[in-house]
Amino acid sequence: MFEKNPFFQNPIGFADDQTNWLSIALPALVAAAILASYLWQFLKKSARKNRRNASSNLRLVSRPGRPDMADPANQLQAISRVNFRTVPLLNREEARLLPILEKAVRMHGNGHRVMAQTSLGELIKPVGQGKIWREKKDAFASINSKRLDFSIINRNGHLVAAIEYQGSGHHQNNAFLRDAVKREAVRRAGARFLEYDVHFDPEDVCRDIARLLSPASSSPEPTAWNRRRNL
Repeated sequence: MFEKNPFFQNPIGFADDQTNWLSIALPALVAAAILASYLWQFLKKSARKNRRNASSNLRLVSRPGRPDMADPANQLQAISRVNFRTVPLLNREEARLLPILEKAVRMHGNGHRVMAQTSLGELIKPVGQGKIWREKKDAFASINSKRLDFSIINRNGHLVAAIEYQGSGHHQNNAFLRDAVKREAVRRAGARFLEYDVHFDPEDVCRDIARLLSPASSSPEPTAWNRRRNL
């Protein structure tokens, strides 16, 4: 009886069939799992994009009953409802540096002027042949809202040097990264970028300005404070 039964003639035959089935089904299951993972990631990205678009559309639509504050007439009504007060343009620490810069520029400049809290977007603009419009727009948006503590301009109104005062709040939040953006943009515009900390020496500042505005100075050179910092 056992000789006629194929199972007993080949007791491992059933196991061989199962192994063959797994060798075929397992790759298909793995491929299906990978495809499902990619599909899930795609759906999540699409959902996030839709939420961002919906949020942007909501911001563009004025709230019911709220006036459009882009309208100058509504702006005039808004400011007529409150009072204003003047505030100092510079904080107490920055104000120590301004008269030193002004004196040095008067002594060594040739029609140069010192400006305080100037908009970087008013002093430099993106240029370059072959640059697409989107790249220029993004680059300008990256600097337009940033301000320089002080700037030295020549008699034609062009930026000669940007001066940043690294006061007590310099290391708060992402101030270092904001300064890095300004530093690189000013460098690409061909102007100098000078930095001073709370321990600046007025004589060092005067020497830096004299070197900067001297006709013989045509190549960038680190400021006195930067030299001390890099030692």
